[in-house]
Amino acid sequence: MDVNHGGVAASLSVARDPRALYVERAIAQLREWPGVALAYVGENEVMFAANGTPVVRLVDDGLCMVHLTQPVIERLSHFLLDSGLLASLTDAGWVTMRVETTTDLDLLLALVSLAIKMNG
Repeated sequence: MDVNHGGVAASLSVARDPRALYVERAIAQLREWPGVALAYVGENEVMFAANGTPVVRLVDDGLCMVHLTQPVIERLSHFLLDSGLLASLTDAGWVTMRVETTTDLDLLLALVSLAIKMNG
């Protein structure tokens, strides 16, 4: 998967993992969102920020981390647990999910929208 950041292309290694296709779709959609900027491109990770604050990290194996903030996670903890999302133990305020289906992708984009609002 190639991601172009200011003319510099970085390749995410995609071992033909079908989950990578959902990550590619998320990247393509997020690049079109106003106020959201590509903040980091690494070998296996892409990060987007809103107003300079990281809001989502996408890894080519379908793992995604969304910065919802700790108060939001606490308020939504019951729903987050029921949906299979996990609060990160290492990065306070982040939730982790796998994007493996179109429904997961829709949920990811909705959570990123919430993250933008909460971090803006």
